[in-house]
Amino acid sequence: MIVEFVGLPGSGKSTVSHAVAEILRGCGQPISERSFEIAHRLSASPRRLTKLRLAWRTVRLHPGWSLALAIQIARTGQRRWREGAARIFELLYVCGLVGEQSRRPGIHLLDQGFFVGLWSTCFDASSAVPLGRLVEIGTRCCGRSPADLVIVLEVEPAIAVERLRRRPGATSRLEKKMETPGFERDLQAAVASLCQVRAVLCAGETAWSVKIVSGKDARAANTQAPEVAALILASLPSGPPASHLE
Repeated sequence: MIVEFVGLPGSGKSTVSHAVAEILRGCGQPISERSFEIAHRLSASPRRLTKLRLAWRTVRLHPGWSLALAIQIARTGQRRWREGAARIFELLYVCGLVGEQSRRPGIHLLDQGFFVGLWSTCFDASSAVPLGRLVEIGTRCCGRSPADLVIVLEVEPAIAVERLRRRPGATSRLEKKMETPGFERDLQAAVASLCQVRAVLCAGETAWSVKIVSGKDARAANTQAPEVAALILASLPSGPPASHLE
């Protein structure tokens, strides 16, 4: 089962995902946090090599669809050519990650997955982003649905910004722009991009389920973890284990 966390930078994707993993392990569920491990536990060189291997997996297994993905991203008019290349690479990487993890048993938590990649694409686009078409192509590149369950972490933009200000280092593009004159405009663009992705996630019949979790506490994103863990357990094909229900 592939579970992806989606939300603004500062919404708590990594924090909640990691806390949820601990809860689910306590319930006896086999859990992997591969995207978290790649982003936070590998040093720079192993991280690049791992992402390159997974991106190559996508290209090797689905060359035509990989090319189609690159063409669609190129047409969105990313602000800089390097940003466009990075968006293509990241989406090919997460498609490879989803495809590889889906072949293994257990619950696979992604704090950076395909739909977060779509948000990044929208955020830097100067032209309309064909999200529906990209989802179709991404599904082909993954060899399956990009996710089985999508957890949308909703927070007020002001709360996300407060969390980003307290976070050491600047790891997201939005975070790096916090002290620039155009930050308010960039924040509005980030919110608008998330709304676009959420609309695609919730549009009609999809191969994934969507659960929306609201967070109002600027200090502790992981307070949402028990609720999210319960949603994931309830979404398992066999339902939550008896030990969890008691």
